[in-house]
Amino acid sequence: GVDVMNALKSEKAITEEIEAGLKKLIEDFNQTFVT
Repeated sequence: GVDVMNALKSEKAITEEIEAGLKKLIEDFNQTFVT
């Protein structure tokens, strides 16, 4: 039970990290493109 919960938590953290990275890339891309 504990192992499954830890795996789900780390998977969620990884997903959030990827989403944050993508969001930053998109913002950087938009800034480069607009100006």
